[in-house]
Amino acid sequence: MSRTLNQKPPHAVLWGKLGWHPAVNAWIAFADGAGMPDTIEVLRDGKQSATYRLVGAGPNGESVIAQRVQPAWAVGRMLYERVLRHLPLTTPRYYGSRQESRECVWLFFHDGYSRRHQAKA
Repeated sequence: MSRTLNQKPPHAVLWGKLGWHPAVNAWIAFADGAGMPDTIEVLRDGKQSATYRLVGAGPNGESVIAQRVQPAWAVGRMLYERVLRHLPLTTPRYYGSRQESRECVWLFFHDGYSRRHQAKA
């Protein structure tokens, strides 16, 4: 996942009123008290999965990575929930997941890249 997040520029950047976007709706439904992102960077937008950077929507105004996957692909979610979150590793912090429908699960991660990226800008 980290290769997808930090080596390519976003396909698109969305701004303005973002409450219509499914990633924003899923994040707000998941994270109690979450705010609207300043922008959404479209990192990958495929038919079966998509990855978005919700700039400024996380705790302390940090960015959140929202990843839409099929439930069968979310098996890695158990790895984050049960194993990796308890180990002192440098993997992105896993916030959790939200089942949107039988066809869609959202996974949410802290975006460590955004802080490094902003420091260089």
